[in-house]
Amino acid sequence: MGGGLSILALVAAAMLILNFSALIVSTLLGLRLGDALLRPNPFAAYEAIWPGQSIASLEAYAQQTPEGAFPCYAPVAPSNTYDVGASALVCTSASDEGVFRSMSVTVVRGQVQELTLFSDSLHQDNLFLYWGAPDAITRVRGFERIYLRWYHDTYEATAAVLDADYMVDFVTLTRQGVPG
Repeated sequence: MGGGLSILALVAAAMLILNFSALIVSTLLGLRLGDALLRPNPFAAYEAIWPGQSIASLEAYAQQTPEGAFPCYAPVAPSNTYDVGASALVCTSASDEGVFRSMSVTVVRGQVQELTLFSDSLHQDNLFLYWGAPDAITRVRGFERIYLRWYHDTYEATAAVLDADYMVDFVTLTRQGVPG
């Protein structure tokens, strides 16, 4: 009888340990999910104009804005606003809603090469939440900014963070392997 009771105690202890481990894992995952829900991805709305996207994607994105287009500038006047043949094209837009107050998109040879988003309300913690720890941190003497850099397979992200309050001033996303 004593042997059966000790086996039962071992099984109960193993079940308690397993349940406790599952509780810890689910709590940690819940906190991560809850944090993501409290702070939605501020970059999700910009996937259509992310570095590497086509100029057609930029044009479609621009048509969905309240203005229906972006003002674009080129060194040589293109035949139309989103001319694929233009060697370089810079489009800008301002917004009164959302995390980013304005943006600039650089297109070279028909593909988005660079996207710069300017903000007054994005905290650096949001960048860590979506991109993890930066690959490089630079502080330039005499300036009020810290530069954080992330290297990804298809793009590189650089954020200028104001030293005083850790708010992001701007984020520049640059396509890797930019054509020469």
